[in-house]
Parts: sequence; C-alpha cells; structure tokens
Amino acid sequence: MSKTSSLLAMLFLSMMMFQSCTKDKCSREMTYTKYDPVLISYDDFRTSITNVGSQALEKPGKIYLYDNYLFINEQRKGIHIFDNSDPSNPLNLGFITIPGNIDITMRNNILYADSYTDLLTINMTDPLNGNLIKRVENVFPYEESGENTIIGYYTQERVTETLDCVEGRIIGWENNEFTQFENGGFAVADGSNAGSRLQGGVSGSTARFALYNTKLYTVDVRNLRVFDLSEPTCPVAGNSIRIDFTNAETLFPFKDHLMIGGDSGVMIYSLTDPSNPTFSSFFQHATACDPVVAQNNTAYVTLRNGTECWGFTNQLDIIDVSSLENPLLINSFSLQNPHGLSIKGDYLFVTEGMYGFKALDVSNPNEVKELAHIENIRAFDIIALGNNLLVIGEDGLYQYDATNPTSIEMLSVIPVQK
Repeated sequence: MSKTSSLLAMLFLSMMMFQSCTKDKCSREMTYTKYDPVLISYDDFRTSITNVGSQALEKPGKIYLYDNYLFINEQRKGIHIFDNSDPSNPLNLGFITIPGNIDITMRNNILYADSYTDLLTINMTDPLNGNLIKRVENVFPYEESGENTIIGYYTQERVTETLDCVEGRIIGWENNEFTQFENGGFAVADGSNAGSRLQGGVSGSTARFALYNTKLYTVDVRNLRVFDLSEPTCPVAGNSIRIDFTNAETLFPFKDHLMIGGDSGVMIYSLTDPSNPTFSSFFQHATACDPVVAQNNTAYVTLRNGTECWGFTNQLDIIDVSSLENPLLINSFSLQNPHGLSIKGDYLFVTEGMYGFKALDVSNPNEVKELAHIENIRAFDIIALGNNLLVIGEDGLYQYDATNPTSIEMLSVIPVQK
C-alpha cells in the first residue's frame, strides 16, 4: 500500500489509539518519523536544463546504460554522466541539472526525463552538452499546494517528543515505532529499478519509463500513460489508462506486453494496439513492494516489507508466463529484504537493501540455489549486462565481474560523498 492510499488507514489507527483519551489527560512520549512538505514553484523548476562539470554522488537513484555511457540519477536534482567504456575505471564526465528528476529512458541520442509534473525531451548527441528540445507540461501528477506551487517531496526527521491526544496529528506505525504526516500530508515514493531491457538502453527493474516501437509508456500510482514518439523530438501525450487493481510502482516491457509491478500484484497489459494498452491478466500477491523482470516464459517478482511497502513478506516469486493471459505461480523463495533484480540466463541477481545482494541459480525454478552473497553494501538496484553487474545503493555505484557467479569480484566503486 502506498502512503497515499494508506492515509485513511492511519487515520483510523490514530483514532483507535486515542479514543479513550480526554482533552485534559492524555500524553505519551513517542519516537516517530516526521514528514514535512517541501514546496516547489513552477517557475523554479521550469527553467532550462544546465550542463555543469562533474559532481559527486550524494543521493543516487536509478541507473541507466546507453552505449558506453552510464547515467545515474541524483534524486530530484538531475543526472550524472559517466564514460563506462572501462567498468574498472568509470570516468565522471559531467552533470545535467533537471529539477525533480527520478526516471529517464533514451533512444537514438534522445533522452526522455521527468521533471516533477513535466516530461522533457533532451538531445544528447553530445552527452556533455544536453540540449532541451521540448517540455510537455502537467502530464505527471503532483499535489498542488497553492496557486503556483506543488509539494515536490517530503523531508524526513526522527523526532522524540511528548504528544497530546488532541493535537490533531496523523500517526502511523513504522518498524514498531510511529510515523507522523504533518498537515495530513503523505510522502511521495521515489521508487528504484533493476534489470529491464528497453529499446535503446538498459534500465533497472524499478523503472517507470519504457519504450516500445514509437511509444513511450510511463506509470504512476494509478495511471499508465502513453506518449507518441512518431516524431522523436516532439512527444505527444496520448491515452491515460486507469489502473484499478494495484498501486503501480514499476514498468517492464516483455514481448508485446507491459508488466506493471504494484504493491498487491503484477498487472499485464497487451500492446496489440500500442496506442491503447489493454488489460490481459493480474497476478495477485501479498501487499509488498514489487519490482518484476521476465525472460523467456518466466517472470521473477520480489516482495519486501517496510514502511513504504506496508507488507510483511520478503520473498522471490517465480511465475510461469507462458500464457500471459494466465500467469501461474511456480515457486516462492525466502529472502531478507529484496529490492531490485536482474535476470541473465540461469542466474538471477537480487539486491537486498542493507544486506547487500545475492546471486541465485534459477535454472530449476522449483529448486532455487543461492550461489553468492555480497555483503557490507546497501543495494537497491542492479543491472546484469554481459559478465558485469552494476549495483546502486545508498553508498554509491559498484561494478562487479560476475563471470563466475559463485565468485563475484569487484571492479570499481563510485562512492557517495558523505
């Protein structure tokens, strides 16, 4: 369940906790996470993009590979550009400022990126001099907070204080502690990705952008959106399809279909008519965060618990998708706290958050075997490409040689600046 959809549930929890309190006598010391909204004006983020010199990683998000270039999202700020011709020595080339950016995809040197409510088209023929070609305004949802502002995101702060029962704050449960949403607000999920191959480049499995023929598809919590790219430099917003069965989190193109990972299952849409994706099937699972990747006739879904996921499950589901109209569970495999994943042949690589990442042998779906466990890093996104792995996490970008999945060797690291 997303924070948006869980708001009423938290209100109910708050009422139940305090229903026996009186205005005169009721207080309790609590430790919780406070979310404060950060307001962004349209004028501030609708400025031209800026190409600047290389910057250190601070809060890395999603990763994307295009030819020999590696793009790393700096959450809500822009994109780092690296020459990754030699994975043992990636070269930091520059940075493009894109306010509010989380997702990107690319084809024929044209980059498509979100900027809060807008979709940007950027010419990357010269990666060090990206040129904004077009801005399609107001195509992505954000909560307005005034005549010319939106709530761009929420800051988080751990707070311990004595609360009175009638202060009117909304309190939720978080890891056996409490969470507060100021002013009835809620946090905007960023999401992260690992493993899906898109036309033009390679993204992670938590990507929310996907390319198919002359179309760009994007997902937000409740909508699958279609943009026509018949003229690549001039995207035209098309249909918006309502998603009813799950809160959409990730998007993975597979054959002539789209797989949408959500907090309660995987939805599969047919692209028989690329302009109008149609519902094919829904694979339901326990409420949890849910990236999905697929290969041949098998899909792999990771489920994890945690604050933004509102679940109690940490596992890998392996699904038979030989019939995309009737996906069937083959097997489930317990994990610690899975985030992103990437499939390559018989091997599946899964990030485990604070527990690092794992290499699994999935050649026999009914008997999954753990081959390696790389610890001491925080990993939320992974891409397997050739014999190499790219792993992104809170600590930075790590690259590994996985020629032998039982003995994975580090090639390089781009650290986060503390």
